[in-house]
Amino acid sequence: LIGTPDGDSLKWVKYTSDNSPVQGVGSWEMPEEVVIDPFGTAWIVNHGDSDPGDILVSYDTDGSFNSYTNSNAAALRDIYSLAIDSYGTKWVGGFPNDGKGLHYYNDNNTLYDKSDDVSGLLLVGQYNNLLANEHSAIEVDYSGYLWIGTTDGLTLMARPGNILQNQDPLLSEVKTLSGQSIYDIFIDSQNLKWIATANTGVWVLDGAGDDVIANINKDNSPLATNEVLSISINETTGEVYFGTKEGLYQAQSLSVKPKENYDISCYPQPFNLNKDEELIIDGLSSQSAVKIMSIDGSTVRSFNTYSRVAVWDGKDDNGMKVTPGVYIISAQSGDTENTGVGKIAVTAD
Repeated sequence: LIGTPDGDSLKWVKYTSDNSPVQGVGSWEMPEEVVIDPFGTAWIVNHGDSDPGDILVSYDTDGSFNSYTNSNAAALRDIYSLAIDSYGTKWVGGFPNDGKGLHYYNDNNTLYDKSDDVSGLLLVGQYNNLLANEHSAIEVDYSGYLWIGTTDGLTLMARPGNILQNQDPLLSEVKTLSGQSIYDIFIDSQNLKWIATANTGVWVLDGAGDDVIANINKDNSPLATNEVLSISINETTGEVYFGTKEGLYQAQSLSVKPKENYDISCYPQPFNLNKDEELIIDGLSSQSAVKIMSIDGSTVRSFNTYSRVAVWDGKDDNGMKVTPGVYIISAQSGDTENTGVGKIAVTAD
């Protein structure tokens, strides 16, 4: 189903193999995943069994369809997950238990001209650290890196644009989740990686995937099972949702979509070093470089965040508690170069 605006509601149209390139398996249409690119075109994974067909279908803003065949083997549509990187390359993962590799496709920004298309396939054995030919989840983070989840662990692909220059992408295994069976990946507004696994709950990794921020499981949370199937975050509120066979669970995070313009507020006000664990800094814009400065302009703490909300523990860059007084919070966006300023009173009563 595709909905288009129709007054105050949506007009829905059902597309099947009778009126679109979506083919599916036998009599079933089974689009596995849909991703919207920056131009508003919807890209649909056209999963199939063993019959020939197209692995991707695009639905343009003018209502037209296009389809794209597996250039390696027209009969292989054992595909599942989809992500679009900053170069416009579509990365299509192999279907769990049946996948035949990691496909890539780039239309070179000429949606209707296939003569300059670039496509291919990455296979285990040909590329170190790819880990598997089946991929349960693929996501692109704010640094442009590709995160690929498999039943054997998590692969990080740096420089995915290399593939367009006939060069190998840089692949590395994320050692912190070595051997883990990955079900889902969510990249939050702080560029943290939320990883749902088959046996060990949810892992939250830092931007580079080197450090574990948290491991949420049935032993330290209300989760009834360590098998977490999916993750989603409402980035307006920071609410995180974990989908399991035992039901849906909710948690609260700092993953909040940044504001277009700064409107900094801080609480609690004043911030008591002996009573309050953390100061909440709200109203940040995108890719903020935040500095906490003493009244004379000296920087005591600095950090970066992609979120609208950040926290400060009242310590300086050396891990020592600051002295009571008035502090200035200064922030600058790496996207727009806009700036924002806030003020906080720090006490130690």
